[in-house]
Amino acid sequence: MVTLITLTTGEVRDNTAFDSDHRRLEYEHAVTFKHVVRDKFAPACDAYATDPTAGWPAAFIRSSRTRNGAMPSGSTREDPGPVGTEDGTVTKRVIDEDGYSIGYYAGCMSSRNALLRQVMLETGTTQTMLSRISGVHQPSISQFLSGRVDLSDDQLDRLFSCMGFRLEVIRRPVEPNLTRSERRSWMLHRRLSAHLTKETFEQWRPQLVKNLTRVRRGVQGRVHLGNAERWSDLILSGDVVGLHRVMTGLDRRSIEMREVSPFSGLLSNEERLEVLRELKQAG
Repeated sequence: MVTLITLTTGEVRDNTAFDSDHRRLEYEHAVTFKHVVRDKFAPACDAYATDPTAGWPAAFIRSSRTRNGAMPSGSTREDPGPVGTEDGTVTKRVIDEDGYSIGYYAGCMSSRNALLRQVMLETGTTQTMLSRISGVHQPSISQFLSGRVDLSDDQLDRLFSCMGFRLEVIRRPVEPNLTRSERRSWMLHRRLSAHLTKETFEQWRPQLVKNLTRVRRGVQGRVHLGNAERWSDLILSGDVVGLHRVMTGLDRRSIEMREVSPFSGLLSNEERLEVLRELKQAG
């Protein structure tokens, strides 16, 4: 499910090129990019929202230059780019579930705080100014922007109205772009998920724990090790609902967790071959 949150404005910019470039990143590069955005870019946005006169850090300005050192035509910095639509509105696309973005923020910020930050940047509104106009305490706005506290749609619409915007939320199903390997893993885990109950989980638990030990020994890297630990938490706590969600989820975290899945060897060979035939027929 993709949530389209629309800001009513006359400016239209195209973020399609960025989405395409981001999808072509190698896995490790995409992970590094996500951490850079979360650890460096997001804090810079917070600082800019607090005091727009401070400008962007020099590192971000340099990164937006072309190879010959010139700035791209018509731009002074790389703002979070919404997706243009024909009716004169702009949208910011974000994945539901765990908030992984397929736009500029690359999954690092929730849709609402990213949009609040975007509108504050575009209107030059500081946290102090917004607090005075809206009556919302400045520390609360800071928590909204950092993601420590989530906003409801009503709260976000109230803050937007103080800056001349309205919030429009449209929900529609969207088929995700999966690699063949990712789709095969999803289909196999979905078939297993159909057999997963509290009773079968207890039967599978010894094999899951054994597989998990092997997975931990065989993987490297912070992301894979972290995902192995998440599997461990779900299995040790007996969280069957959580296991169903990861086994069938199409958010980026679930896809990455299935790359280090402890469920190998639990699906019968007959069912495994049937799933692979379905995958082949689907092209």
